[in-house]
Amino acid sequence: MNFMSDSELKIIDVNMSEMKAATNPHLLRSSGIGSCIVITLYDSIKRIGAMAHPMLAENISGDTENPLRFIESAIDAMVLSLEKIGASKERLEAKIIGGANMFKVFDKNPDSIGTQNVEAAINKLKKEGIKIVATDTGENCGRSVSFDLSSGFVEVKTKI
Repeated sequence: MNFMSDSELKIIDVNMSEMKAATNPHLLRSSGIGSCIVITLYDSIKRIGAMAHPMLAENISGDTENPLRFIESAIDAMVLSLEKIGASKERLEAKIIGGANMFKVFDKNPDSIGTQNVEAAINKLKKEGIKIVATDTGENCGRSVSFDLSSGFVEVKTKI
């Protein structure tokens, strides 16, 4: 196994309403994940991946300023970006993180924003034929995520 020094590993931060795609040796990371979600897509053969941090399930307001705020358009952008740098859609595997119910009073609410976000991501990924290999969703905690493109490993840290 090859270990890189910190100077060799390139870290890319993915903020809310952003999407970034990259090749190995990069680490994509995001924090402040509450009811919004983070989606990772990875082509393990090419070691190419993308991370998006959309906020909402759907664009009901007709907002065209930043389509990456919305799950469906963020996933479309991820797939397109990954294909442009050599990934194959057929090999992509997804992981979904977030979708928390940040206030206990909403714990059992099936219509919470977090629940809607997770369901929207699952539905879109299934529609696109992309296999979901892991999820860390729900609960009442914030999260941060690191995605290592050398291995596809996703580390989730929970913030209570």
